[in-house]
Amino acid sequence: MPNRFLHILGDAFVDHFCYLDGDWPEKGGDALLSQPIRLYAGGSSVNTATQYQSLVTQSSSTPAVLELHTVLNEHDSYGQLLLEHAQQHNFALINCRRPSDSSSTGHCIAIVSQGERTFMTHPGCVHQFTAENVSMERIIQHDGNVHIHVAGYFNITGFWHGALRDLLQSIRSERAKRYPLYSTTISLVTQHDASNQWDGGIDDVVSCLDFIIVNELEANHIMQRGGRYDESIPSNDPLQDWISFWSPLNPKACIVVTRGSEGAVAFRNGEVLASLRPAVPVPVVDPTGAGDAFAAGFLYGIWSEHNNNPTNHPDVLSAHDIANGLQWGCAVGTASVQVRGASVPCHIESIREIYQKQMENR
Repeated sequence: MPNRFLHILGDAFVDHFCYLDGDWPEKGGDALLSQPIRLYAGGSSVNTATQYQSLVTQSSSTPAVLELHTVLNEHDSYGQLLLEHAQQHNFALINCRRPSDSSSTGHCIAIVSQGERTFMTHPGCVHQFTAENVSMERIIQHDGNVHIHVAGYFNITGFWHGALRDLLQSIRSERAKRYPLYSTTISLVTQHDASNQWDGGIDDVVSCLDFIIVNELEANHIMQRGGRYDESIPSNDPLQDWISFWSPLNPKACIVVTRGSEGAVAFRNGEVLASLRPAVPVPVVDPTGAGDAFAAGFLYGIWSEHNNNPTNHPDVLSAHDIANGLQWGCAVGTASVQVRGASVPCHIESIREIYQKQMENR
């Protein structure tokens, strides 16, 4: 299993899931649902924490060492649902909400129709979450290898414009002083930007990351913001466009772009490290949270074999490690779309079956 302490920083919501059997109703109309509207724990950080903890627990006799740093209002029913979910799935949830913040726990409506999902979100206390609310000492204090995963960057405006960058740089610097023999690695998932600005100072954050995970829609929106690339001109090689844009932002970072049924690709400093395409086809029940499931599988995969070799440097990953991350990421992400609810973990046998098919298709 991955031999490092995982801290996940990010958003938490309660999702009201509606499954439409047909098309969306016309304006002013109605649609009958054959299934009840269901409530699930959600938010990118919660989904990833749940999938990662389940993956490690099912693969090993030892549970993952994991803490989730997020915000919720423990006095409302949504907050209680999230706390119960964390307890049920055996990971620590650190509530970073300021006592003076009386906002409700974030919640959203997730509508799934014809294999696609659409959200309407009330951010609640997530809107008040800032980098200053995160307890640095809880992360710094671990005398071992630490990985920090930031989930849902664009959902947390209090992380924007250098605030998260400063937090991550301070944590890494202090850990290097206190534990010089141990590594601190960092990954980030952007998520969709409801403001449609696709900025929030993301370029500044990229400078201190080891991994950036985006889907192709997010990669294109960030690349095209401010007219940097003319989106009216079709590209014959989107991969080369991504490499040209992302690599100069941080030549040391591994950029991972997920492509849905077309798999995923990872590159660093202009060089493709690994790719997997296409993904194993499966019937899609609910695509919500597939990207978060991919992130969980990727983080599991990059360290799972790397740590088995005592000669490997703790934070220097090979192309083989990255390829293994893509294999596990795509396997967990693919398995997740066959399950209703973004924070409902997949059974390890289903994941391994998809993983094996991917290996056979290489």
